[in-house]
Amino acid sequence: MFSADLYSCQSCRVDEWAPARSEACFNRTVEFLSWSEPISWALLTPTVLLMLLMAGLAVLFALNASTPVVKSAGGKMCFLMLGSLACACSSLFFYFGEPTRHACLLRLPLFAISFTVFLSCVATRSFQIICIFKLNARWPALYEAWLRRRGPVLFVVASTAAQAVLCLASEAASPSVPHRDYGTSAERVVLECASSVEASRTAIIAYTLLLSACCFALSYAGKDLPASYNEAKCLTCSLLLHLACSAAILCTHGAFRGRLEAAAWALSGLCTLSALLGGYFLPKAFVILLRPRLNTPEHFQMAIQRYTRRLADA
Repeated sequence: MFSADLYSCQSCRVDEWAPARSEACFNRTVEFLSWSEPISWALLTPTVLLMLLMAGLAVLFALNASTPVVKSAGGKMCFLMLGSLACACSSLFFYFGEPTRHACLLRLPLFAISFTVFLSCVATRSFQIICIFKLNARWPALYEAWLRRRGPVLFVVASTAAQAVLCLASEAASPSVPHRDYGTSAERVVLECASSVEASRTAIIAYTLLLSACCFALSYAGKDLPASYNEAKCLTCSLLLHLACSAAILCTHGAFRGRLEAAAWALSGLCTLSALLGGYFLPKAFVILLRPRLNTPEHFQMAIQRYTRRLADA
């Protein structure tokens, strides 16, 4: 309200405000996470570096595609995993700058679907390793049927399609569009993406947590496998960090608005992607670059023989 004369007050427009006893209205400051803010640069710099690291790992794995380390990591599936992580990382850029219709529409579904592809590949690879070392001797028909019916492809496609359906249902129920919030502060207008139905958004996050739990269970089941095939420790730490980031986002939802909320989502995604890239791919890159003697068929055969003897002595 501002004072037009000594005895009456008039209301300011919705995009204006006035302090007490003011004789004029002032434009509200429009708030969003701009590209030029220090907090944006602090998040954008590691995001770009992470994408460059993914590209470097893709080149490294392509040059060493015939080596045992790359084959044990999933072979050609590694490139699908790196590509999905890169797509998920690219979704973080939609949290910066003035929110637009396309940015609001794409940022959560792009991250969730891409991340689901990665987790599905990890779960598939872990299941195949367990089948080879533990289940193939007891139920050989199970692994043969898994391969004959293209189980890895079907699982990745089915789990990704389920996440895509959840994202489509969330957008159909309540489209995510740019929204101006005038009630947060008298002198500021918060420009943000209007949230989808909370139940739908929670379902999307819960689905990725379910896949993460599946990956954790499979990696833990293979904790006694040969070291060349065992990622239980690294994946456990990475998945626990992902769980912590997701829990923090869900618990603090509503505590932050505008630029702080966008920064929190970007930071959570960056931590999750960094942890999983580091937990799954960096140990293999370390062996390829700095421990080439461990990246030979002979070393892998010796590890398998030691594992077989350990089972026989047990």
